[in-house]
Amino acid sequence: MFQYIYVMITSNHFLRRAPPGISVHDYLARLTHHATLIPPILLSMVYYIDKLCLLYPAFTINSLTVHRFLITAATVASKGLSDSFWTNNTYARVGGVTIKELALLELEFLERVQWRIVPKPEALVEYYGNLVERSADWALEREEGEDDVEDEEGRSGGRGARDEEDEEISDEDMSDSVEDEDEEEVEQGRARQGDRGDPMDTGNAPEA
Repeated sequence: MFQYIYVMITSNHFLRRAPPGISVHDYLARLTHHATLIPPILLSMVYYIDKLCLLYPAFTINSLTVHRFLITAATVASKGLSDSFWTNNTYARVGGVTIKELALLELEFLERVQWRIVPKPEALVEYYGNLVERSADWALEREEGEDDVEDEEGRSGGRGARDEEDEEISDEDMSDSVEDEDEEEVEQGRARQGDRGDPMDTGNAPEA
């Protein structure tokens, strides 16, 4: 109960009296272009939503709060993840709020997330993979060098199999060639012995 009251009271800064005239898609595209939001920042904004929902089950985003949430999350994530970022004056102008409003939104946001604004890299990778899997128009790219490693393993495996086969064939050929050489030597020896004749056989002595 107290958590619900806390969320309702502190969300007054994010709450508008009426939805803005710009759609969420166009507003996010505007922020991405003019505030130079790189992919890790955009992923962190999604991460913040889940983090706030986990910390405050009563937390919700609707048409009256989503725009201010996006500009605040973009500002916080840019400062936490980027080495270079714009001033609050620029973020406020791009987001359509005053500098004072953005400062109040940023402070409330930081207090809600307990000043922990930098997600772990593996968490962003997981978020990216989940978002891609939910879209039929996108697919995860293979990591650079992954195809080369698989091809190299395939080639090395093929070479190993062929080398073993060649070794077996060469061993068989070697044994056959040795046997053939032995047989040839025996035949040659018999032939030479036949030409000389038997030294104990006088009938085969050559004429003088």
